[in-house]
Formats: sequence, C-alpha cells, structure tokens
Amino acid sequence: MKINSYIWFFALLLLSLLGGCINEQYPDGNENVDMGGEVEFTMQAGLPGNVDANPVTYATEAQEHRLSTVDVLVFKEGSSSETFLYATHASEIKNGTSASNKQFKVTLKKTGTGERHRVVLLANLRDEVDAVKGSFTTTTTKDDVLELITFSSSAGRWSISAFPLWGETSLSAVAAGTVFPAVQLLRSIARIDVGIDMALSGSEYVAQGSPLLKIKQVKLYNSNALGTAAPEGANYSSALPSIPAGVTRNTAQTYGGVSLVDGIIREIYAAEYDNRSQADRDGLMCLLVGGCYTPPGSMTPNESVVTWYRVDFRKLNTTTGVLEPMDVLRNYRYIINIHTINGVGEASEADALASAGMPPIGVDVIPWDESKLSGSITGDYELTLSQTVFNFKAEDVRSGAALDNQAVIMTDYSGGWKVDKIADETGTPITGSTAWLRTDITQGVMGTSATMSLLLTENTGVARAGYIYVTAGRWTYKIVVKQKGII
Repeated sequence: MKINSYIWFFALLLLSLLGGCINEQYPDGNENVDMGGEVEFTMQAGLPGNVDANPVTYATEAQEHRLSTVDVLVFKEGSSSETFLYATHASEIKNGTSASNKQFKVTLKKTGTGERHRVVLLANLRDEVDAVKGSFTTTTTKDDVLELITFSSSAGRWSISAFPLWGETSLSAVAAGTVFPAVQLLRSIARIDVGIDMALSGSEYVAQGSPLLKIKQVKLYNSNALGTAAPEGANYSSALPSIPAGVTRNTAQTYGGVSLVDGIIREIYAAEYDNRSQADRDGLMCLLVGGCYTPPGSMTPNESVVTWYRVDFRKLNTTTGVLEPMDVLRNYRYIINIHTINGVGEASEADALASAGMPPIGVDVIPWDESKLSGSITGDYELTLSQTVFNFKAEDVRSGAALDNQAVIMTDYSGGWKVDKIADETGTPITGSTAWLRTDITQGVMGTSATMSLLLTENTGVARAGYIYVTAGRWTYKIVVKQKGII
C-alpha cells in the first residue's frame, strides 16, 4: 500500500501543534511570574530550519528564522467552537542563532476553573493583524478571525526580515503554576530552490552544476498575490492549500539575473497555490528557468544566449504512471533538481510557457518538510520517511522499538531502500554491534512500508550527533540523531 508523504507530515504536525509537545528542541525550564490577575510566561518556540548551514544566494539562515514581532491571539474553547477573547503582543524577543530555541515573554489573563483556551501565535505579521483586529468580537470564531489575516505575496523578492509564521497550542488554564508548552512555528509560505545536479550535503541540497548549462534567471509564473497567515481549520490534517477569497495572481516574478550560477537558493518564496484545482495548464504555478546552454564538446562556453525551460510542480501517480500537478504548500521547501540536460531550451518565455511534452531537461521536484517531522523525494519514483530528526537525553537508552525512536520508510523504487551508512559529524563511520547509534533493520523492499527503530546507548560524555543515510536509487535522505551529554 502506498503511503502519502503529506499524510505523514500532517498527522505528526497535529501532534506537535495541537498537543503542544516538542521533542527536546528547547532550553529546559518554564518561567512564570504571577502578576495578580495575569501571568507572565517566558515561552520557547521553534521555527522551521535545518540542522546544518548551507550555501545561500539571498537570505541567510538567521534572517530566514528571525522573529521581528509576535502577536498572540487567545480564544476560549467551547463544546463546538473556539471564540475570540483578546489579543496581545510578545515582548523581549530573543532570536539567538538557532532556529530551534527562540524565546519571548507573553502576559495572559488568568482563567477560571475548568476553562480551556487556544493560544495562536503569529510572527512577523504585526501590520496585518492590526489592520483587521478591530473587527474581532467575543463571538467571532477562531476560523473567522484567522481567515481575515492575510499577507501580501506580490513584491517579488521577500523581505528577509519578515517571513510570516504561525503556530498554536491549547491550555487547560492560565494560572501561576501553568506550564506553557513550547510551540512549533510554521512558515506560512513555501520556499523554492532551483539547482543543477542537486546533491545532499549535510542536511541541505546544494547545486553541483554542469558544464552544459548555467542558470541566468528563474521566473515564477501564476503565484498568488495574497497568502493566509494560518491554514484553514479543515486543512490542519489534510494536504490542501489555504487560499484567500478573491485572490489574484502575480505577474511573472524574476530571480537571479546578475551572473551565471549553478543554483538559486533561499531566494524564491511564495504563498500557497492550488495547482490541483486548476482547469488547465495555463493556470498552473510553474517556473521558467532561463539558462545558457553549451553543447557537449564545445570549445567556447555559451555565456550570453539565454533560452528557456518550463518546470512544473508535478508528482508521479504510481498507479497510473502519469505525472500530475502538485500543490505548493506552506512550510515546505521544494528542491527543483535539474539532473539531466539534453539540449537547448525555447527561444522565448512565451514559447516555453506554451511548450507541450517534456522539456529537454530532466527534473526532480523534491518536497522537503521544513517542520523536521517528515520528508519525501518524488519524481520518477518516491522515497518517504515519517521522521528525519530525533533528539534524545544523555540517559536515554534504546534497545528496541519505543515511542520516540521509530522511522517509517517507504519507496516505490524497484530496488527498494537501504541504510547506506551511519556517520558522525566529521563523516567518520559509526559501525559495530556495540556502537552508540545503530538501527534494527538496514533495508526494505519496494512498495511496502517498514518501521526502522533507532538503537542507542547512554551518553556519559559530551553531546553527540549521528547521521543515518537512507538511500533509494540515486536519492538519499539523512536522518539526524542528536543526544545530549552530561559534560
């Protein structure tokens, strides 16, 4: 039975967001200050991010993760709906350098016995919240409130200090002794990276390049001019984009253009898009890659004549064998990997947009889950993992299956999948039956999901990290395993 990678993502996402539980990614402790009728909480929040740094062409990792403002919306949970109570702001925001341990203070009103509340956090959306919060009343439902909060996605390059983020959690009560759980913030936009011969380096895909093609520009067509700060309530547990009512489309947005490059990384961001709902190909969000093609054997590289290649967001339907449109979803990073170059592109953008059939380049579209919970690589076959980052305490020992050490793996690659290697941060292999990090199985077959348990020993030294490389064909996913130390 084929496993849909989006189902894995959203099922696990619900456990994190709606349950408010995050696995050891934040500083210990929870500071509360009783202020009479209110309680001041020191909150921890995590953002979508990567374990290792990677080359960039526009935004740095720290800029992509920055919290400029945090708005807090509090709702009262009823038997059938959640209704607005009040809005407030976070203060004393501490960004640091890590995506996983943002900190700020929030003051909330104390609640009565038996009351439950939903707390929604919206980061870098102060102006958007202020523009509509005057219409919130105590009878306005959470879904209606969040539907009003939209942001512009029409300025071309995104401001690198203002990525919109959303997260929420539930509280049984607000009191001096309340423990406020860490909240995972999810990016309300998608990130799109384009590169030639993308390969896994650390936890990132980087462009290795090719002598046959250099990228001059990438143009994004049919992107939405507005995005919603939070997903619709009905979409929390489904792989559907949330599209604002009456949204219009942008004109083509251009990226790059200064020099010839192998890839454009951390530069293209867009609001969600419903490709699967479009009536025809003209309505699809797509990319045009403008590049300089040099034929094999040419003595002089082409550095001036630009031709165009259309790239669609498509996913293989393994039942029908047909490539179908893929929605572009919030908090995902789409790696557009140009892995094969067979010829020159179209002479004009118009010709490339209208081109039918396969372009003279081979492309994989890799949806990478930025919540660190799951991931999928898809193209002519698929490799899916239910979890790609694990964090353990120093005293944790895992000798078999447990609640927190399992990864479900599935591929429809004919040769199945395998654990290619386990290594530390320097690349040194971690091997042997007594090694601190091992797995109970090392391979699986096509079309059958397999549950792999991570086995580890107690850590009596310094903090350590290991990397489990899972490979299917030419694709590799890296599972990151971190264990705290006692030194």
